[in-house]
Amino acid sequence: MPIENPLDDLAKQAEAIGRDWLWLTSILPCEMVKNGDELRGFSFSPRGRQWLMTVRVVVEGVQQVVFTCTGTPTACVVSFRKRWDEETLQYFPDKYA
Repeated sequence: MPIENPLDDLAKQAEAIGRDWLWLTSILPCEMVKNGDELRGFSFSPRGRQWLMTVRVVVEGVQQVVFTCTGTPTACVVSFRKRWDEETLQYFPDKYA
């Protein structure tokens, strides 16, 4: 029976986290351009025990934001990506644009 290395699980988790951040910073902007839209940027801010991720986009020429709030910045990215893939993101007018 092979001996399991506990670091293998950590390595797999780190790889998955890296993929999600790569998607946000490299793949998402390209996908948005293909759709005729634009990623303007994103930010994270602590909200109590949660993190708020704000993504600024231009969709059909209108500046908008998408909010995601979860326990960690990485969890925000994962949640945002899941909703992007499912096409269930909620866009709000960017009142600071």
